[in-house]
Amino acid sequence: MNIKSGELRVIMGMGLGYLPLEIIKNDHNSRFLIIEASPKIFEAALTHVDLKLLLESDRVIITLNIEENFERICSQNTIAINRYGMAITTYEPERTLFADFYQKVVHKLTEQANAAASTIYSHKTISKIIYDNIIINTSNILKSANIASLKNSMQGTPAIVIGAGPSLNDSIPILKKFYNKAFLIAVDSALPVLIKNNLPPHIVVTLDYSEESYEKIRCIIDYTENIPLFYMDGVNPLTVKSYKCLNKFFISSNNGFLSGMLDLWGKWAQSPKMEGVAHIAFFTAVYSNASTIIFTGFDLAYTGFTSHAEGMGIPVTINLDDCPWVEGIDGKPIPSMSQFVSMRTVLEGLIKNCNVPCFNANKKGAKINGAAYCDIEDFLYSLPDHDKNIEEIIKTCFKERKKPEISTAIAKIQTQIIDIKKVASEIQKTSKMSEKVLKALKKEERIGHTISPATAKIYNRAIDKIDEVANKITAIHVDDIYYIIGGELIEQESELQRLREQSTSSKGKQIFFDKLAIIKKSLDLRVKGLKKLATDLNKLEERLSKEQRLLEEIKKKLPDSQKKKILNALGNIYVLHKDPIEAEYVLRESLKINDNDEEAFLLLYRSLIQKQKYKEAYVLIKNLKSQPPAFEEDNWVDKKLSESRKHINTVNSFVNLPLAITYCQDVLSCFPENEEAKKLLLEATNNASKYQKDMTRLADLLACNEEEGIMRADELVENKELDFAERFLKIFIRKYPLNGIARERLGLLKFDKGETELAEKLLIQAISLYPDRPETKIHLGSIYTEKGKFKEAYNYLMEALALNPLKYSYLSNIIASLKELFEKI
Repeated sequence: MNIKSGELRVIMGMGLGYLPLEIIKNDHNSRFLIIEASPKIFEAALTHVDLKLLLESDRVIITLNIEENFERICSQNTIAINRYGMAITTYEPERTLFADFYQKVVHKLTEQANAAASTIYSHKTISKIIYDNIIINTSNILKSANIASLKNSMQGTPAIVIGAGPSLNDSIPILKKFYNKAFLIAVDSALPVLIKNNLPPHIVVTLDYSEESYEKIRCIIDYTENIPLFYMDGVNPLTVKSYKCLNKFFISSNNGFLSGMLDLWGKWAQSPKMEGVAHIAFFTAVYSNASTIIFTGFDLAYTGFTSHAEGMGIPVTINLDDCPWVEGIDGKPIPSMSQFVSMRTVLEGLIKNCNVPCFNANKKGAKINGAAYCDIEDFLYSLPDHDKNIEEIIKTCFKERKKPEISTAIAKIQTQIIDIKKVASEIQKTSKMSEKVLKALKKEERIGHTISPATAKIYNRAIDKIDEVANKITAIHVDDIYYIIGGELIEQESELQRLREQSTSSKGKQIFFDKLAIIKKSLDLRVKGLKKLATDLNKLEERLSKEQRLLEEIKKKLPDSQKKKILNALGNIYVLHKDPIEAEYVLRESLKINDNDEEAFLLLYRSLIQKQKYKEAYVLIKNLKSQPPAFEEDNWVDKKLSESRKHINTVNSFVNLPLAITYCQDVLSCFPENEEAKKLLLEATNNASKYQKDMTRLADLLACNEEEGIMRADELVENKELDFAERFLKIFIRKYPLNGIARERLGLLKFDKGETELAEKLLIQAISLYPDRPETKIHLGSIYTEKGKFKEAYNYLMEALALNPLKYSYLSNIIASLKELFEKI
């Protein structure tokens, strides 16, 4: 067994404990999670073997519970998972005996390992986007109410949390019939479905950071004037800034720069752990003190091999090839997607820890533990009529809740900038002290001395100062810097971990030196993050100050020429800071004064491009008499085509083909003769059509039961559709992981393709599942014969013959020949 130093090794089934004992004796750096299915086996191990080394080690966790907090374990070992992934060793006899238990454990562990890995991915690739979004969104956040405004506002009222799954279509007529009997909270992707069905929710929630996320609501953005919005601070700015309803609520980090101004809002809600929009929707229901929570449209699976409700802004493409299969409400396996699985895991944890009764209105879809089935029509019918006006309650919460005065916010930001610069300076001094220690160490290393007392003293002072750094950053509410530098810090922590693992080697002094060098780099990173935040806040403060001054000026009685000049200046600020709604408003006001003002026209053009109103912008710019200068927004065509190409050509491109099609259509709506757009649109459409045909065919095959599925796979092989048969069997095994015949069939296909090792592995798995099936043993015997493993071939063929001597009597001669061969060797 190849165990990498510092990894998290999962051992499934400890037997009597000899294997894990041997591993831990020879490895002093790795961590181990031992999972045992049988209390009796664990008791036997305790009785017969001295397990003191395992039981007392702080590097070993032993559990017999499938409900163990694997999330905590994985999050504590994020660095190890980042470096090595999740390493699993299975004690084969127990895997066979307790196949169902270990299958579920692997599933849960994989979920949490993926979540830990996605956290790392988020720090490396997404966090900087979220940070930029927060900075851009701040001008809107200052006009929004904190979600604390809605605390306890729906006391005694049930909440319906609405997802965009296929089952939503069944609930829409019922929700319309009993509208206002419950607090309707919709996730953003469900909003187009609801609006197209004339069912506006009482509030919509959103948190997606990506540019593409705006496509969820772009098609109905002009119909959002009366539907309040609740958003996370790092959401895609265009979603917040284009959303028409003024009643917006936000939630932010518990210790970001915005929380440093929390007194400006009066109350501040603590941000819980929310990985997806489903969780923020659930949080809204709990936080508003709803009496009951009912989920509808939360299929969290491909119900009926369909991915979403009819009418979504951008369709979600089904991916059956890589989908996990989960337990459905009816107890049968149902295809899902990894994001849904992770979302459901977190949601179940939230349900478990809340005191509100939760129910699931879906008759189909994934099972949500903690949310029993509820007939939504019967439930709503049983409720007494009430005189609550939920829309008015939300409006009142927004109107009456304190929101910042811009002048006060500006003063707060100025103070924050001073504090940030001060802390950055202090950390920089600590970094220089570390540099001084490094130079002293290098000098002493060169002259061969051990560390002198003077150097040791400086070193200890530096370490003490380093320990204070995190507290200083927390004290001034600027955890936002970890969005900027989080990915680099993780890499450095990973390197530190590697050095700790080597600390017992002969290069101890060099490792000590390297550790301090990495610590210095991490200090420098924090300084870099603080300086970046200070710079961005300074730009924000300048923007808010200019805007405030101009807004004060415009209130005065001024000649039209001066008023127009101020309106254009405001429009310029809004365009530069990507506030297209405000920009469009003031620039249209300017054009009312002078409808030939070229400056206002050009700024309005740019704001319309930012709003993705491309055709309207194109018509506007065509009316200009002079050739307009080049702007940042002019590259929208190239950007759309580049994104389309990326979505078409990347691995698993089928997922984003709907986006590629939408982007090409955007270009062609303005430039119908654009050859590149036509070519890409044709390619994306053809690919989507072909993929959809494959998915429809696979869905038909996967609708079969186990026995029929094997027959259909055999038909594919007989018809020489070997690649499709292999594709189907891979998915079929995920649906029925304990079906040994499916593994056998897939193993034979792999063997025919020359993938002998994988074929051997699949056949061994098949035999462990169906030990009394002679055919599988004969196939494996054939593989071992071809590989020259005559003894192994002999053993499996002997077992096959013993299971049915009459039917397989022809094996006798082959077995005798094999015996001669291995005895000669």
